[in-house]
Amino acid sequence: MTSDATGWRIAVVASDGLRRERLTRDLGRALSGASGVDAGFVDADRQRATGDKGGVDPELVLWAGVGATTINAAARVLIAAIKEWCGQDRHRKVQLERDGRSLLLTGKPDDRQVRLVELFIEQLGAESGDDSEGEAR
Repeated sequence: MTSDATGWRIAVVASDGLRRERLTRDLGRALSGASGVDAGFVDADRQRATGDKGGVDPELVLWAGVGATTINAAARVLIAAIKEWCGQDRHRKVQLERDGRSLLLTGKPDDRQVRLVELFIEQLGAESGDDSEGEAR
């Protein structure tokens, strides 16, 4: 699976480049281990081709694909996996993007963020024509 085929872009938000890289790699492992989620690094082939060793990549970003029948179901699976990972440390932040829309997930979500997650999922479903309003939440 490639990043072009999935449409999901995932970036860890951290002020320190080394911390961002470490957390991105950790999130990548967590997502790869999540049921129904396929994840990898954007431009992984380019990074391997350059032969750089030990350098911090400031543009380290993940892509993800989810085996689900609807965009709403896919979004829910992916967001749940990211929220579980973020929940390990309340300071973790992850930017999730798809089709020009973005969502910031944190390790300590408040009521506003919970509402934004639901709105994000609903808007993605409406744009893709998902008929999944009655999905179990």
